[in-house]
Amino acid sequence: MCIAPVLLARVFGGGGSPRVTIGTDPAPAALVEAMGARHVPCAPTDVVVDEDARLLSTPAYMLADDLPEVFDGAATLVKKLLMMCA
Repeated sequence: MCIAPVLLARVFGGGGSPRVTIGTDPAPAALVEAMGARHVPCAPTDVVVDEDARLLSTPAYMLADDLPEVFDGAATLVKKLLMMCA
């Protein structure tokens, strides 16, 4: 969530090219891609799921205009995570 997908890019980006998001800002997205990850533009209320790497990310505070948007993105992430665990 939020800026944490940058850590996923740094840790897993060297060989696996994980799909992650930090929102729609092109400058941070370019940095994520420079680390070897694939950045996917995403709204703060949505989630990017990398099925192969089993990673989920949402921009949350990187883009949200208010707390309800952050909550919606976080809730969607948790729902998708629980579906992956089933």
